[in-house]
Amino acid sequence: MTPTNSWQPPKAPDPFSTKPALAVGQLWRRRDGALVTVARDSYGQFVAGGWVYTSNGTAPLLSSDGSMFELIELLPTPTSTSAPRKFASINRTITKSGYIIDAIDEDGVAWYMIVGANSLGPEWIQLLPLPGREVLE
Repeated sequence: MTPTNSWQPPKAPDPFSTKPALAVGQLWRRRDGALVTVARDSYGQFVAGGWVYTSNGTAPLLSSDGSMFELIELLPTPTSTSAPRKFASINRTITKSGYIIDAIDEDGVAWYMIVGANSLGPEWIQLLPLPGREVLE
């Protein structure tokens, strides 16, 4: 059978249809690499890393490049018996609307938290890792 001009290949399955629904307390990796924890705001909406999400992990209120903030990987939530991370360094910067805490954990991972009137609630957000040591010519 020969395809006609109107023939379309079958659509690939939607990778987000197989993702688990969001729930408060889940730890997710966003497409941009940040790790965020799911919470609910005062309106009952899912929020993580300062963005509002639908139950399937998309951020509908963002611009067309908002896919970089999409929740792509559900990570195991640390159990209460696991040892907490330790700070290797911590710094607080005071701003007009609150403050920003910058921290590096014992594994060398950098984190920040914004606490102030405009934030949806304090939560640690992982900074993207530094690039490899490529030699520039």
